[in-house]
Amino acid sequence: MSIVRDLRAGAYVGAAIFRDDRLLLLRRVVGDGYGSGRWELPGGSVEPGESMERALRREVREETGFTIRIVRPFSASIFRARSSRGRPVAVVAVRYVCRAPAVGRPRLAVDEHDAYRWVGPGEYPRAPTVVGTARAVREAFGAR
Repeated sequence: MSIVRDLRAGAYVGAAIFRDDRLLLLRRVVGDGYGSGRWELPGGSVEPGESMERALRREVREETGFTIRIVRPFSASIFRARSSRGRPVAVVAVRYVCRAPAVGRPRLAVDEHDAYRWVGPGEYPRAPTVVGTARAVREAFGAR
């Protein structure tokens, strides 16, 4: 019983959003404690009672303004993080290949991201990325 009571876990979803053969990356706002100034895929936490796909659509809409088409999951991993109370938590991350609308620029959530790039397979930025992003980008291009 104490193991279950002490267990802390979370879920994260990430979107590899493609438009044609280009992938969308977002840069975290400088000064944002987590990933400050680093590039990442759109995504975020799954709220209690929310499905992974619903959370993914919500997070992408909040961060980019896009209504995406989810194609399929392409990777899953587990990582350690800290809860808002500072407790260690295990987080299950599932990333999905998605399609963006054919036209239009992302409308960034300015409190989270300050820039975006559409990159091709050979154009991945050499700028710093959030942990796990480089691997996720390689996997996304392989899965599209």
